[in-house]
Amino acid sequence: MTEEQLIKDIYQNAKMGIIGIDEVIFKIKNKKLLKEVEREKAKYNEICEMCKHYLEHNKEEVVEPNMMAKMGSEFMTQMKLFKDDSDEIIIDMMIKGTKKSIDIVKNKQEEAKEAGSKVKKIINNMYDVLKDSMDNLQKIYKVYFCKD
Repeated sequence: MTEEQLIKDIYQNAKMGIIGIDEVIFKIKNKKLLKEVEREKAKYNEICEMCKHYLEHNKEEVVEPNMMAKMGSEFMTQMKLFKDDSDEIIIDMMIKGTKKSIDIVKNKQEEAKEAGSKVKKIINNMYDVLKDSMDNLQKIYKVYFCKD
């Protein structure tokens, strides 16, 4: 896989994170969860800007997620929140989505073993954002939603 394709994949992943957040952010009632989700969205936007800069510098097209991916994400979110749009359901969805993204980015790190330092930096930055988000989401879940 080319370095440019790796960056395009990271861009798509971050963009889908933003799309997912935009679908639920207006439903969040817990202030800690809302603050974390807003922070996460800002970090995803930073990743997107890094990717755009890299791709434009290398005269590559910045490709937005396709309409089917967006519609699929929106549909799944609406279905999951149809009967219960509580913060507990939302944080559970976010933890699962973040876990899936961590797995994807781990694979990109493996694929980028021979890549240049800029590419590795962007991929590692995305990984760090995801790990940090996962840690924060799990802490919030334990404090506010874990019914032990």
